[in-house]
Amino acid sequence: MIEKILNKKIYILYILPFLLGTLTVFSFQPFNFTFINFLIIPLFFLITIYVQKRSKNFYREKPYLSNLFLVGYLFGVGYFLAGIHWISYSLTFDDQFKYLIPISFIGLPVFLGLFFGLGNLIVGSFLQNNFVSILLFSSSLSLMDYLRSKILSGFPWNLWAYSWSNNPEILQSLPLIGFFAFNLICITFFCSPLLLVFKNKKKNISLFILFLVIFLNNYIYGSLLIKKNNENLLN
Repeated sequence: MIEKILNKKIYILYILPFLLGTLTVFSFQPFNFTFINFLIIPLFFLITIYVQKRSKNFYREKPYLSNLFLVGYLFGVGYFLAGIHWISYSLTFDDQFKYLIPISFIGLPVFLGLFFGLGNLIVGSFLQNNFVSILLFSSSLSLMDYLRSKILSGFPWNLWAYSWSNNPEILQSLPLIGFFAFNLICITFFCSPLLLVFKNKKKNISLFILFLVIFLNNYIYGSLLIKKNNENLLN
């Protein structure tokens, strides 16, 4: 079954990226299933590498770069279609804004998906199954998040860091490192399970454990800071 899906271009290039993008909505409010990102983002990474390799033979070499863009773009369209569909509901309360509903529901995801597509296009051909590629992939996603937060007056909604909004302990380091640095760290951390499937197991498992230690220390720091602030409020 899995082999059949992997050999079907329509599944790999169109359906799976779009489906993964839509599933990310469950990591944000009001669902807060944050840990689903530890599955979705690594799968996005692996699909990109798979398309990169197959585009040189099975998918033909000519559409190579367009395939990498397409995977990222459709992931992005699904990501925003599911993540910002609520905007269209806010336009139903006044008849004069109802004509904007199709633009917000379809137009925005179609446009914003370009940022994911561009990011995948830039780094997709360089990715391999190693830690450096995780950093490259995470940096690309983070850069695209930063750009869409600044271009055309900015669109900072649905950044990956928001998926921790239900865990204030983890967010306490934000004033120290800044929001977009935190967003980059989040994406890299979500990619960390890939280290368990890469070669050079001993080194990669050590890196994975390091990620867990950093995450745990950040959580402890946030918990202690919140406790201290609560005590100061009572005094």
